[in-house]
Amino acid sequence: MLPYKRVDRVKKLLHKTVSELIYELKSPNLPMITITDVKLMDNFDYARIFFSLIGDKKLIEKTEEYLNSRAGFIRHRLGEEIRIYKIPALTFVYDETYERAERIFSLLKNEVPESPEKPLENNENK
Repeated sequence: MLPYKRVDRVKKLLHKTVSELIYELKSPNLPMITITDVKLMDNFDYARIFFSLIGDKKLIEKTEEYLNSRAGFIRHRLGEEIRIYKIPALTFVYDETYERAERIFSLLKNEVPESPEKPLENNENK
């Protein structure tokens, strides 16, 4: 079993703390956002924060722009909330995983014909 890396612990801490800080922003321009993942460089210089939300492309772009404009403030607040030797520079990126999964599911559904349901046999007589 691989040892639990410090980077993994800090990623979890960043995930939790950034989620709380975004909730505290309480901007009327900010929709309901979910932090889905954090990618952190091993040297703690940069962190890419992935988020998701429900909305159209325009709302997603505006939210991503807003979060990246507030990244310095969020980084400053991270420095107040958590104690690590280096607070990484933050970049917010919309997580397209859900849309990709939906697209793949849709393609598979259209390509694979549905098989007729076979009735279950009664195995009581065995």
